[in-house]
Amino acid sequence: MSDIRANTISDAAGTGPIDLHKQSAATTAIRFTTGGGYVGTFTLNVSSTSDDGTGRTTVNCSSGYANTVFAANATALASAQNARTAMTYGPTTSSLSVYTWHTSTGAVGTSACMSIRGDLA
Repeated sequence: MSDIRANTISDAAGTGPIDLHKQSAATTAIRFTTGGGYVGTFTLNVSSTSDDGTGRTTVNCSSGYANTVFAANATALASAQNARTAMTYGPTTSSLSVYTWHTSTGAVGTSACMSIRGDLA
């Protein structure tokens, strides 16, 4: 296997940055418990969370988005026997809310992962 080492990658003329085509990466990500508490240490571009009521959490971003046209996904965390689901709602340019619940009983979920892919402001 080869190593590529560079201090600067520039365009063909050597005067500016390169264009990255068809690249995608999460610009916000978090693993959290509902009720506003963090689980573990995994966060990216998150300033805080807030408890919005039973099973509802708002994730506040450190750096805002250019608009509310971004891709977001949320996954509830649970064992296979306790299937849960999560959905995102209420996007703003600086936050997104997540609701988690048990799919068969309707009881609220307890933890989730969420990520956003979009253009930062």
